[in-house]
This record gives sequence, C-alpha cells and structure tokens, in this order.
Amino acid sequence: MALEALSILGGALAMAQVGDVYIASITNKMNVIYGQNGAAPNALDTLSRHFTFRYEDEFSSDLSLPNFIVQSKEFFGGFTDDRKNICLIVSDGHINKQLVRTAVAEAEQNDHLYIYIILDKTNPSESIINYKTTTVDKVDGKTKMVITPFLEDFPFRYYLVVNVG
Repeated sequence: MALEALSILGGALAMAQVGDVYIASITNKMNVIYGQNGAAPNALDTLSRHFTFRYEDEFSSDLSLPNFIVQSKEFFGGFTDDRKNICLIVSDGHINKQLVRTAVAEAEQNDHLYIYIILDKTNPSESIINYKTTTVDKVDGKTKMVITPFLEDFPFRYYLVVNVG
C-alpha cells in the first residue's frame, strides 16, 4: 500500500508540475531513487524494484527516520533558489517520537515542511489510532504510570491517517 500511495502522490505532483519531485527510501541513509528536473510520471513504474520494505539494522526502528530528516534537511539546503521544500513521508507511523521530534523541529526552523501520511490498519486492534504509550513519572515521591494515545504527541505538525485495510 505504501508503494501504491507513493506512486500516486509522486505521479500527481509531477503531472501538476509543482516543481522537482524526488522520491527517496528511508534506510540507514537517505537514498534518492527517483526525480530531478521534472522526471516523467511514468518513471514511477520502476519504483517497485527499489523498495523492498525489508530494511533491518540493529537500530533501524529508532534511527532511520531521524537520520532521514537530518539528511533531507541537508538535501534541501543544496538548492540555491527560493523554492519551497515539502517532504511527504509515507509510512505506518511507528517511530521513535523523541528522536524524530528533535530532527523535525530543527528542519522546520529552516522552513522545510514535513507532512507525514500514516497508512493505518482498519482493524481496531492494529490501528495506530488505538495505540497507547506509557511513561513512568515521579509525583510527590511516588511512581505513577501515565498512558497516553500514541498520536497525542506525534512529532509532526502535519500528519494524516489513511485507513488502508
């Protein structure tokens, strides 16, 4: 579903002639696999061979997205004109929020806009809307467990949840 969503978004943006469209995979580094200077929308058909969705590294679940944001900020910094830089991220939303929060805040200070598209399960027991996070706080010398909805403090200012089944 992520690949299909990515193909649709990339093709629509290219056909709308919004400017240069780049598509990158998120692994241990940012890998630009599509784009530059108005590449043809039909080139998106080749994306499937570049995305396996099987990347695993010792700290990939914690560090891949923060590293990607830092590298995309550097990538955007390479443009010398006054273009507006928008990064659409398509994923399942399972991230290390604390590490991502810092990277996103720094990128937004440089006027880079990140929009996170969460592809969610419709099954309530698997939906990110129903995920909870737990923190342990000390209040008046007592330990208190605090349970909050996962999306309550999601680090991206702009995000949307799309049910995909």
